[in-house]
Amino acid sequence: MAAVLLLVLVAVVAVVKYRERDKGSPYVPPRTGQASILLTPDQAGSGLDLNTIRADDGMAFAPDGSLYLLRTDLFKVSPDRVVTRVWRAGGYTTGGLTVLADGAVAVGVRGGLLRIDAHGKASVLAGSPAPAPGSGTAAGDGSGDSSGNGSSGSGSGSSSGSGSGDGSAGGSTATGATTGFTGVARPLGTRSDGALVVQDDSAVWTVANGAAAKVRDTPGGASSLDDGTDTRAVRPTADADGDAYFVPGADPAPGLAHRITRVTPAGRQTQVAVPATIPGLPGGPDRLTVRSLAGDGADGVYVDAVADAAGTSTSSASTGAPTPTGAATATAGLDDYVLHLHGGKASVVAHSRTAAHVLDCTLQHAVSALQLPCALPAGMAYRDGRLALDGMVHYTLEVTVT
Repeated sequence: MAAVLLLVLVAVVAVVKYRERDKGSPYVPPRTGQASILLTPDQAGSGLDLNTIRADDGMAFAPDGSLYLLRTDLFKVSPDRVVTRVWRAGGYTTGGLTVLADGAVAVGVRGGLLRIDAHGKASVLAGSPAPAPGSGTAAGDGSGDSSGNGSSGSGSGSSSGSGSGDGSAGGSTATGATTGFTGVARPLGTRSDGALVVQDDSAVWTVANGAAAKVRDTPGGASSLDDGTDTRAVRPTADADGDAYFVPGADPAPGLAHRITRVTPAGRQTQVAVPATIPGLPGGPDRLTVRSLAGDGADGVYVDAVADAAGTSTSSASTGAPTPTGAATATAGLDDYVLHLHGGKASVVAHSRTAAHVLDCTLQHAVSALQLPCALPAGMAYRDGRLALDGMVHYTLEVTVT
């Protein structure tokens, strides 16, 4: 009996040591055309609960290869997969993030944009964030340690002061009257000149030096960004030219062709060209329902889209919502793709076909991105040849596309 207990103890210690080693070990990205698991619940920690079934609020890569994840609170995943909580959202309703040129992060909230610095301190970037700065309703300063134990401050903020560290945001709100953001002002990306591309519930904007300028009204273009649910799957984006891409909220029907709208910095609105046939996509793009978008760092866009195995989109595919238990959906399966659209051309860069939407993935090594054995997460971020996918499953996936 003693020998058996000793063996069990040794096994437990070995597992713990393995997990601790794996949690902080250098991460080897998948090779071009491959995909691998970037993060699992065991590796996450710091308050980042990958077992929570929800769509991502936003993702963005930093220049050093770190990945920022916004799941109400803001988290940072270092290149060697160490997770820290950067900022606690408190009373803010969040949506969308972009890494700024100075290394800070722009986070979208209801009514405006917040700037979160490297220490988790928040200040107003544009608009009139709600709750109002200094109201005391947004608790916690966002400075979480590696174990997820963020501290809570009680300092007071002022609409004309600087960030106070209480989870609310200080700074001037003089731009609030001129921006008129409706709902969550979601940052989509930055232009080459550093200006932010932003979309709220009714328009596309640019933000530079704290001032916002409306590019174009887009009624219904993002009507569900502030709907308060976790089933919103279509995430808008922007490319390096400052073009905004989105799927109109009033246009939820399947069919990739003529579904994605582009708004240029000059306010010109067009539909993204999609070829009638795409290599590696049986049945063509009309069988797909878009779930999320990510700019390609140039003049194109990556598209995560799904259809059921029979080739006809279903209600669960349209919403991106799995069953609560992670068991099989009512469909015959999921047929999920990531496409790259640019210059009127299209290519498949990732594909997953599964018998059911299962929330966990036991993938232990890199595999072909075109033959993934696990469901594709619902949200995306791209930088320098890397795609990260997160949301609606219990893991974060990485795909190397170039």
